[in-house]
Amino acid sequence: RWAEWPDEYFVRYWDERWWERVVAPRLDRALAAGFDGVYLDTPLAYEELDLAHAGGRNRQDLARAMADLVIRISRYAKRQRPGFLVVPQNSPELRVQAGYPEAIDGIGVEELFFQATDQRCTADYCAENLEHTRALRDAGKFVLAVDYAARDRNVRSACEHYRSERFVGYVGPRDLDRIGTPCP
Repeated sequence: RWAEWPDEYFVRYWDERWWERVVAPRLDRALAAGFDGVYLDTPLAYEELDLAHAGGRNRQDLARAMADLVIRISRYAKRQRPGFLVVPQNSPELRVQAGYPEAIDGIGVEELFFQATDQRCTADYCAENLEHTRALRDAGKFVLAVDYAARDRNVRSACEHYRSERFVGYVGPRDLDRIGTPCP
């Protein structure tokens, strides 16, 4: 169980049964339906998973296994439809895993500049995420950024950051239950 999101649970994503029973069938459905790609939420599971449930794996092993899953998703889908987009959300640090940058087409990243809500992102991981995200952008990947702010000056600031970083960005409420003001 994921304490931050009480109705969600982590899985042993490295287990072949997860691929066979869940991932491959869903990719097949997406491909058959004509989707242009997949948006992969929560690759950060490798950081959040309680190691007591990881079968002796450490964080480095879990990161490699997550990268391998994303690479497998990309190869599987692109073999059937070249140009199929693979876009993970968050965990830009996975770019250091061999084969990962080549497997993805872009990345969605939350809270690069403002954390929910209207709190400047000043923690060390914020700077690390921005550095990894820039490296992915410089490698030719598109960046979809989302920040959570409501105050006009913070919305303007986030939009200015997106423009200067060459990210596509959106600033809105964390619940994403209504549309925020688009960046000019």
